[in-house]
Amino acid sequence: MHQYAADVIEFVYSTECDGHNETQRREMVYAFYGQYFLLIKEMDNALQSKDKEGTHISLKDFIGQKPQLAENLMEKLENIVQKLVEKGLARHTLVQAIMYDYIQSLKDHDRLKWLADTMKEKLPTLLASKKGLLVACSLFNVLDAKDRKLVVKSIQEPLKEMITNKVAHLFILHILNTLDDTVISKKKILNDILITIDENINDKCFQNIFLGIYAPNSKRYFSEDEVHCFEFNKELSTSKKDPIKRREELM
Repeated sequence: MHQYAADVIEFVYSTECDGHNETQRREMVYAFYGQYFLLIKEMDNALQSKDKEGTHISLKDFIGQKPQLAENLMEKLENIVQKLVEKGLARHTLVQAIMYDYIQSLKDHDRLKWLADTMKEKLPTLLASKKGLLVACSLFNVLDAKDRKLVVKSIQEPLKEMITNKVAHLFILHILNTLDDTVISKKKILNDILITIDENINDKCFQNIFLGIYAPNSKRYFSEDEVHCFEFNKELSTSKKDPIKRREELM
């Protein structure tokens, strides 16, 4: 994707934002899959014809039904993701949708760790969409303690804007509920958040950060999609601290 043309493509993709245009958005993502585009589109159309309008086949489901194509398709997708990340295009929601498909379908954990290492100081750029949030949370899970500190450092400057952003505040919460070093969490994140309490106390996103510490992954406060972002690849997390102990220390 050309650096300048990417902005135009992103504009087209991001303006197709209502439910009626989800098909067009999905087809823009499929277009990156080259020769596999027609096969995925064919399977997607078959799903639509079975009175399941508005439901789209995921890349993961496609690979599940066509396992013989998995290796070549994932290799192609890895090359695409690598090029998009290297060009600094991860900030685009279209690219985040491609990365979302890639991570959802990925079974090779070494590839996931490679991507996490590449993106560790750029994770905030992924927070333009809920799909980007899942990618960011998943990559943060597999980073070691040293690299997680680099992520915390990367959010210092934009923190005040992130805590009232409808997507970014959820990543802040994920860091707090995942980072083992609660001293850093309190010193580098919570203290700075609390400084803004007078101006943000009525903001729902701001409130959610504290509700999420008090009741992690609660479906009373967070949607099913948001909880899925928090929990995706949780089994690969490098966190070692008991979650209850972490919560007590944060509280």
